[in-house]
Amino acid sequence: MRTDSADLRRKAARLRWREACGHHWWRSYLAAQDAVEAYAAWVLFLHSADARAWTWMRDDEGQNNNDAFFALKLAHVQLNRAGLKRAMNKVLEKCEKKFLDHDIVEGIGPWANATNTG
Repeated sequence: MRTDSADLRRKAARLRWREACGHHWWRSYLAAQDAVEAYAAWVLFLHSADARAWTWMRDDEGQNNNDAFFALKLAHVQLNRAGLKRAMNKVLEKCEKKFLDHDIVEGIGPWANATNTG
């Protein structure tokens, strides 16, 4: 039997899983020893990370690693920051169209009289 509580737990578990995947691929990217491995981890990171990643990315970037390849990977992150933001915002755009996990529909509920002032 499906209940609201079970559904909420399932959705929370999916969010935790998504963040765990993003964190795993970010660490894999930083730990990669060659360009192919790093690129593969970067692509998987892009597909799994959301805006919560910014909190732990900065901590991991601060590792004391004087390796030239590590510095190159950090430069890659900076150069591709716009693409990373776009990938993370795709997840947020879906959330902005929902309220309590239901689609926001114009003319219904508190949105009935809302005007777009933005």
